[in-house]
Amino acid sequence: MDPLVLMAIKEILFVEEDDDAMNIASQMMGASYASGTAAIIGLMANRNQRETHFRPQGYCEMTENYLDDDYQRLFRMKPDTFDVLLQYLRMKYPSIAMPYSGGLQPVSAKKKLQVALMYLSSQMTLRRIGDILGIADSTVMVAKDEIVEMLCRSAKYFIRWPTEAVAQTISNEFQEIAGFPGVIGVIDGSHISAKFRKTIGNSYINRKMFKSVVLQGVCTSKRFFTLIFVGAPGRVHDARVFRLSSLKRAINQKGRKALFYQDRYHLLEDPAYALTSYMIVRYKHRNLTVAQKRFNKRHSQTRVKIENTFGLLKGRWARLQHINTYKHEKISKTVTAACVLHNFCLLQHDYIDHLVYNEPQQIIQDPLGVAPNEAVQYQLGLAKRLQITATLV
Repeated sequence: MDPLVLMAIKEILFVEEDDDAMNIASQMMGASYASGTAAIIGLMANRNQRETHFRPQGYCEMTENYLDDDYQRLFRMKPDTFDVLLQYLRMKYPSIAMPYSGGLQPVSAKKKLQVALMYLSSQMTLRRIGDILGIADSTVMVAKDEIVEMLCRSAKYFIRWPTEAVAQTISNEFQEIAGFPGVIGVIDGSHISAKFRKTIGNSYINRKMFKSVVLQGVCTSKRFFTLIFVGAPGRVHDARVFRLSSLKRAINQKGRKALFYQDRYHLLEDPAYALTSYMIVRYKHRNLTVAQKRFNKRHSQTRVKIENTFGLLKGRWARLQHINTYKHEKISKTVTAACVLHNFCLLQHDYIDHLVYNEPQQIIQDPLGVAPNEAVQYQLGLAKRLQITATLV
């Protein structure tokens, strides 16, 4: 037998372990050069042939016939909102629509966005999403990551600190709730349950005894996020998360008067945070006066908006109830993308109030105390709180 044919047979016997390959190799032992070569070419062609998996098609187009309520239940936004978002992504990120260059048809921009919305709005697995939309698991992963990345890059356009003119409007809206003056936002943290590797997992176990990262957000009375900070380990105290946040860095760099407009405005927060001129907490000691009790009641009635906002966020984008991934960067980006979509839907007057997620009862953390470099701010906060207490009647 020709040495080349014999070498090919040995290669097949060494690499292939299935019955078809063994049978072909056995037959080739007594075959001529021509027939042996033909058998080898046929076997190699079969090995290189792409497997064709069954994928249901047409679901993307079929959703166009959905009623608005059905569409909103599946993608957590109305068709008009979806179209506006898709148009924005196409304009801002042209790479979302890949041109056809031969081979399999690329996934359309519309289907990519549907993948991301189905992922963020539910606890469905990537495999289940792929089965519904007729694409492979790996394609679902790539499409989801691509859209999430685009939304994260758009966060600076949809989650913005208010200008001075807008701050006055926000303050007026907050004051209509319970008469509390000068409020530019309410701040708090929410735990996002996630998976972490055993080597680092203990750092993320929070006071409720599950692993999480912290989403710290500031919102308006209309439940818009004006600032978010994502990624601090769940074990970290809320006040320390604030010290690590982008808001605290901005205050240190620009000064509180630049962000709170000559100290005319402030945030409301729970007692876990330190009292300053720009962050007002309620009274915590016993034997409160009537005026102090009135202050606390008005404070709570106003501050509850941040709890409502977190409930709406997790109810609409249910992926935030538990993110099943080990990678910290992906967890943070998933949360950021959901916050961007939250604001985007509210801007389009697309509401789903019946999907509010009821978080477990918050455990109020003990305050860390006043840092030495914030003693002056604490005194200013005491004076400002007394002044507000006197104005509430």
